[in-house]
Amino acid sequence: MKKKYIIILFILLFILLFPIKFHYKDGGTIEYRSLTYKIIKWNSLDEYSDNGVKTGTEIHFFPYNFKPIDYFREVRPPRFSLIYKDKKYYSNLLSYCWKNDYKALCVDTLGPEDLNYKSIIEVDKNEIMNYGLFIPVSYINLIDENGKSIDKVEYNNELETIKVPNVTGIYYLEVYYKCDEGSVSYSFKLNIK
Repeated sequence: MKKKYIIILFILLFILLFPIKFHYKDGGTIEYRSLTYKIIKWNSLDEYSDNGVKTGTEIHFFPYNFKPIDYFREVRPPRFSLIYKDKKYYSNLLSYCWKNDYKALCVDTLGPEDLNYKSIIEVDKNEIMNYGLFIPVSYINLIDENGKSIDKVEYNNELETIKVPNVTGIYYLEVYYKCDEGSVSYSFKLNIK
C-alpha cells in the first residue's frame, strides 16, 4: 500500500514539475513551462539594448507561470532616431506613458539637460534632418541650456523631416508624439553651428 502512495506521489510531482519547452521566433527566446513554475531564457531582439538583443533568465512561480510571455516583456515606446548626413542618432527617452495588452507604465525624468547623452549631434543651422517612426510627430520643441524654449521647429510628417532653426549653440531638441498606445517625449542634444 505504501508503495502505491509513493508511485502516485512521484507521478504527481512529475506532472507538477516537469516543464514543456517552447521556442519563440523573436530572436531565440526559450520558455520552460510547468504547472508550478516558468523559466524564460531571453534571447530576443531589443532596440534599446546596446547590442540589439535582450538576454537573461527569469523564473516565475505559480500563478504567474500561466501568464503569456508578452506579459513579461518590458513596456516601452518604440525607439526614435534622427538621421543627419547619413549617420543615425538615437534619442534619449524623456518621459512616456505607454501600454501593451497586459500592462501600462508611466516614466518621467527631470528634464533634457539632466540626461546623459551618448552623442551630441553636430548640425548646421537651417539644415534638414530626417526621422523615421511611422507615427506622426505631434510637435517639436527647441530648448537652450537654461531650460528656456527658444524657437518653433519646422517639421514635416509626410517627408519625415525636421528643419534646424537659425540659431547657434548647444540646444536640446524635444520630440513629442501621441498614439493609441500612449504618449512619449524624446530628447536629442544638438550643437548647432
